[in-house]
Amino acid sequence: MVFGLMLSRDRWFWAVLAAFLVFTNTRSRGDTAIKALQRSAGTLFGIVVGIALGTAVAGNFYVILPLSAACIFLAFYFLAVSYAAMTFFISIVLSLVYSLMGVLTPHLLQLRLEETLIGSVAGAAVAFLVFPTRTRTTLDAAIKAWCNALMALLEDAKKGTSGLSLIVQSQALDRAYRDLAAAAKPLGASWQLVTRPGHVRQTLAVFMGCTYWARIFARRMPNAADGDTAQFVAEIEKNLETAGKVRETGAAYFYETRQVAAPVERHLPISKDDAQLGQEMISISLERLHVAEGSRLQG
Repeated sequence: MVFGLMLSRDRWFWAVLAAFLVFTNTRSRGDTAIKALQRSAGTLFGIVVGIALGTAVAGNFYVILPLSAACIFLAFYFLAVSYAAMTFFISIVLSLVYSLMGVLTPHLLQLRLEETLIGSVAGAAVAFLVFPTRTRTTLDAAIKAWCNALMALLEDAKKGTSGLSLIVQSQALDRAYRDLAAAAKPLGASWQLVTRPGHVRQTLAVFMGCTYWARIFARRMPNAADGDTAQFVAEIEKNLETAGKVRETGAAYFYETRQVAAPVERHLPISKDDAQLGQEMISISLERLHVAEGSRLQG
């Protein structure tokens, strides 16, 4: 607020709003930093396009109204994909509204960009200095929650539970995977397009595949678990327990180089027993998490 007031006595609230929006609903320092960059970039490009559109329509109500409605729709449509895209379209809407009010000037939009930058820096500073939560700490917690959810599902299956109870457990595992994917999102920042996002996507694919086959296993589990099922579930639990303890932090999986799996001698049998196939695929997915020590990324 102080720096916003120093820049403008009338538009200082833009900086406060940017700081609040950048900091809210974030999980870690990296998540906040990326959101701040996305908001700043979206505002910058939105202002450039907004000046061009606002000047072209010159306050024409019948053109501005449908354009604004379309931009608002696109802003919320792309919100789940990119926060920068949402900010881009909202900035265009504001430019069109200022054009309709007859106050659209490059100076006003420049002031909005400057206030947004102040707010973005303030929000990132709060995340890094006041409430510092490391990305790896958040990711470790998310992986542990995912492992616990899968362990709970397997425990119920080993006890012979089936039907709705296992379905509920698989839904909890789905939610845990979504939280895990959100926690890993800062690792795939745009400035790392060449290296790490590839490893992030590969590791997330392993977790996603395991989550998918756990859902199949839960849906096709018979009413009573036989001895083979109980033994197989126990083996999966051992593998899962190892996955949770490896290198002390689960986030280490996202910092490793994964090679294409070598051909194996065993093959999945063609069977109508989806529960057994789900068990097998869960085990294979967990095995894919383990990478040779020498393949770990350096730095």
